[in-house]
Amino acid sequence: MSIRVNDQQRQLNGPWQIVAMFGLLLWAGIAQAGLSVGSVVVYSDGKVERFLGEQDGKLIWEDDRKRRYVKSKNPIVPVLERISLVSGKGYRQPISSGDPATIDKLGAGQAVEFTVSRIRDDGRRSERRWECQRTGNASVRVLGVDRRVEQFRCIRFIVHRKFWHKVVKEQLDFAYSRELEVVVKRERRYRDKTRTREVAAILPPGQASYERLSKLVRDIRED
Repeated sequence: MSIRVNDQQRQLNGPWQIVAMFGLLLWAGIAQAGLSVGSVVVYSDGKVERFLGEQDGKLIWEDDRKRRYVKSKNPIVPVLERISLVSGKGYRQPISSGDPATIDKLGAGQAVEFTVSRIRDDGRRSERRWECQRTGNASVRVLGVDRRVEQFRCIRFIVHRKFWHKVVKEQLDFAYSRELEVVVKRERRYRDKTRTREVAAILPPGQASYERLSKLVRDIRED
């Protein structure tokens, strides 16, 4: 599956100014298990994403920087596609080897390895190797509600050319709610930096006005 961006979409400016094409993006109004089409998720780092629908078994999201994402329902799979609606630039990231779906058959601590190919719009290509494992199940309080979550750890690695051991480039520890089909909490370690984020708010369709979102994000960043 590939996202296509036409000239009219590139000309749309300003956060969430997608009313003109919104009807085309809902894909028959198919909703997630716990989120309705048009719901907006706000994260503690100020990032905002709107759920646009489901297509070919994949989840379609758009953020406040007008970037559209195609995501797998399998939480350990990296973003399958990202494209800017402004510039049309982006990349696809299909799975080129391994089977991340086997994570559902493995017990806690057992790892699955797979590779994705990042293919940019200019044709450049790079391979990214991942190793993921389920670290357990837990109950996490999300927006005042206790939800069951699955916990995972994924590392992106390369193999040392001389000594053949794994060199970790990035590590993700996260909690995933199957009810919401959303990662509700994540810690990312990358280049000696650790960043965490969690769901700060979920706004149902029709309640995510630009003014309300702006105030909410401003309040989050000021905390």
